[in-house]
Amino acid sequence: MKLGENMDVTTTRFGTISVQEEDLLHFKQGLIGLEQCRSWILLADRQNGSLGWLQNVDCGEVAVGIVSPRLLVPDYQLRVASNELKGLRLDDLPVDGQAAYLPKDIQVVVIVSRQPEGLSLNLKAPLVINVRAREGCQVVSRDDYPVTHRLTAPIATASNAEFSHAELELRKIA
Repeated sequence: MKLGENMDVTTTRFGTISVQEEDLLHFKQGLIGLEQCRSWILLADRQNGSLGWLQNVDCGEVAVGIVSPRLLVPDYQLRVASNELKGLRLDDLPVDGQAAYLPKDIQVVVIVSRQPEGLSLNLKAPLVINVRAREGCQVVSRDDYPVTHRLTAPIATASNAEFSHAELELRKIA
């Protein structure tokens, strides 16, 4: 796909959406369990502005819910080995020993999944997105966070400010 050129993506969750190259987020390694899925588009949930969707553009049936972890776990902090962030094209990543602390031009989101007992967040393996380069990767936190953090309350409905604040353009779903 060339810059400025539209591509229609047929999805099972959102119907057909029109995508431009500059809208894509690239995950060179894919996601854990979805390694073949490397090109994604970020979509807004029509009912809850705090929830976003990463829709794979190559596999229309693959979409994952995402949310800012701090929205639900206010003291969440991510520490990862700096080599896990090499594919994000970060020039001035501050490093403290072996751990890198993420700069402000990066967005950290976690995957939301449905469990028999309700919704949960994967706090152990968040997604890190370089907003400017539109590159992302899934990392493993050095801290002792659970893979399945069960939510005791629903994800609060908010405006789309949670994601737009990070300069990730959301596509509105009708």
